[in-house]
Amino acid sequence: MKHLLPLLFCLTLVACGSKKDDPKTPQARLLRTWNLQTTRDQITYPSGIRPDFDGTFTYQNASVTFAADGKITGVNTGPAIGPGTYTFDGKTLLMVVGGFKEPPAQVLELTDTKLVFVATETASNYVHVETTTATR
Repeated sequence: MKHLLPLLFCLTLVACGSKKDDPKTPQARLLRTWNLQTTRDQITYPSGIRPDFDGTFTYQNASVTFAADGKITGVNTGPAIGPGTYTFDGKTLLMVVGGFKEPPAQVLELTDTKLVFVATETASNYVHVETTTATR
């Protein structure tokens, strides 16, 4: 019995180990500051009223911060982004920034170091797709 007590104690410590091995929820991964890298901007005019557009923009010194209280702030080469609010259900990111409601964004990739989301806006005379990549 004397030899079992130390063994049981060790097993208890292992079983009650830290939660750092538990995967983070998507909501928890989104929190903190992201450094914006690129946005691919695609605009299609089905009616042909204008030529279609497809371009990629690279950010310099731009970031966005998602806080646990649902607030969003950021910096884009000087001026502040926001303030605003957001909701995130693990797949769809809804943002209101500077009083403007952004199109819903589908999160395609979200790891501890990379965020990729695509927002699609469909109007009567165009379709606008923005794919944004950020890292930390």
